[in-house]
Amino acid sequence: MATSGHGPRIAILTYGTRGDVEPFVALAAGLQRAGFQPRLAAPAAFASLAEAYGIPFQPLPGDLTSLAREIVTQAGTNWPKMIVTLSRFIAPLAARAYRLVIELASDADLIVHSFLMTRAGTEIAERQGIPSVSAQFFPVFAPTSSFPAVVFPDLPLGGGYRRLTHSIVTQVFWRGGDLLYRHARKEDPGLPVLGVWPFASSKSSRPPILFAFSRHVVPPAPEWAGIAEVTGYWPLSAPPGWSPPIELERFLDEGVPPVYIGLGSGGLAEGGAWIDSASAALEQVGARGILDIGPGQTPAGRLPPSTIAVGGIPHAWLFPRMAAVVHHGGAGTTGAGLTAGRPTVVVPTASDQPFWGRRVHALSAGPAPIPVRALSAGRLARAISIATSDAGMKTRAADLGRLLGTEDGVGAAVDQIAGALGKRRAT
Repeated sequence: MATSGHGPRIAILTYGTRGDVEPFVALAAGLQRAGFQPRLAAPAAFASLAEAYGIPFQPLPGDLTSLAREIVTQAGTNWPKMIVTLSRFIAPLAARAYRLVIELASDADLIVHSFLMTRAGTEIAERQGIPSVSAQFFPVFAPTSSFPAVVFPDLPLGGGYRRLTHSIVTQVFWRGGDLLYRHARKEDPGLPVLGVWPFASSKSSRPPILFAFSRHVVPPAPEWAGIAEVTGYWPLSAPPGWSPPIELERFLDEGVPPVYIGLGSGGLAEGGAWIDSASAALEQVGARGILDIGPGQTPAGRLPPSTIAVGGIPHAWLFPRMAAVVHHGGAGTTGAGLTAGRPTVVVPTASDQPFWGRRVHALSAGPAPIPVRALSAGRLARAISIATSDAGMKTRAADLGRLLGTEDGVGAAVDQIAGALGKRRAT
């Protein structure tokens, strides 16, 4: 897949739901502005998103709505079940997806790969003799004694326990990924034989890791020096020519700032249940609300007159206009809420989301997270009341937002990628 221009060619490989793709569209746009030629491989559902920003795109197979529903209903925050669910979903698609990303990266100068594309990205890069960069939205592949892996509780067992949890997560992902790849090679024997696991090697030979979150939210661990860089978040601005719906602008102008509530892909499994709880909670506290309702999420009854439903509004535009934000705790959405300087209520549904909920609470930028299984109108109302009335929390959230607003995560990532290219060319 060729592109015009003469800048270095960067293949970006990612897989997952919207939160796994949007930051890479932002990165690709940043690379374009810096004179690079990025190309993005991601699920086919995001072709229009890439097109809106002028990013060359390779669609990958898979029904993302089905994946999101399966992760929440069958795994939730149970990470071993999540690995099984992901493997079951990806296995029938793996061989075809590998072939597609091999084609995309065939003339690349560097490969950027996300969590689920780690094995594919590093193998292709090794085979072609080009550098690769690991881009992650949560701390992984970089063990530390500062805090446990995102899917483990922070038990009072010391630094040894914390470091061990990171090793366990890496081992599970490593071995599980190898099994998945071998399954793909049975279907397509022409795929290359697996090499060594890249993150078991020395600092000088392992791919550098870019952590797309802020050092003000997760301070860099001492062990990360020389192997990982915390860049700041990679927010995606509104696409060129975008303007908000007239009814949304009118609603915002008619009264005090509302409370945003949306559960992202995790809301799919809850159907309309979370919408009814959210509507009731807003009525209990007398707050205006904006509900971010996706496909397949339908309320059982009418929305309150002080609440409207929206979909697909860029968070970077919407969140600064809110009094508080309630969401599932995806890494990017958490970053958007905190950057907007708004108190945040996290309702984790799966994966690394409980970790971000704990971080928000530890930073005093929001109340304690509410697991989606424990969500009720009363409990959500109490959390919204705290988020919108606690003066100290609002001040802390605003202060944190000002700090995050000084960061340029995409720019820092582009600089790191340029450095990785320069280092390889100098050797």
